[in-house]
Parts: sequence; structure tokens; C-alpha cells
Amino acid sequence: MFVNHLHDTEPRWFAVHTRAKCEKFVQRALAKKNIHAYVPLLRLLRRYVRSTRLIEKPIISGYVFVKITKHEYLPVLETENAVGFVRFDKDLLAI
Repeated sequence: MFVNHLHDTEPRWFAVHTRAKCEKFVQRALAKKNIHAYVPLLRLLRRYVRSTRLIEKPIISGYVFVKITKHEYLPVLETENAVGFVRFDKDLLAI
């Protein structure tokens, strides 16, 4: 028996695995599809020989968190550089 926490009307949080270093790209692509996506970012000050830059790196690399309902499941999977949902065995569990 498989467990699926997707709901028809109530949006729930799920973790989506992405390709390496594509978290912000996937977040922007999902925003264009009007899907609520979140990437926790850490701001770092990097010093180079001739300059200093403020960069944003994902705290949890390789993952984007989405708040979706059942009808938004397939558009998330069809997003470029999104590999798939995080599952436990074959169960799709909400966070």
C-alpha cells in the first residue's frame, strides 16, 4: 500500500530534488508557473583579489521546497532541472 499526501484543495509542502547547482533556476521556473517554491539561502561575503562580492548559496544544496496541491504535481515534475520528489520507499510524504 502506497501513501500519497497530495491533497485536492489543501496545499502541502514537499521537497523536490534538483540537478547540481540548479536550485535557484528551478525556483524561478516554478514561480513562472505560479507554483510556490522556496530555497533557503545563505548570504556570504566572498573576497577576491580585486573585489568583494555578496553571494547567495542554498543552505540545503540540491533541493527546492514546494507548496502544492494535487493538480500542480505534474507541472513541478515537468520543470527543467527538477529531478523528482523526495520519497520514502515509494511513499510521497508531505513535510
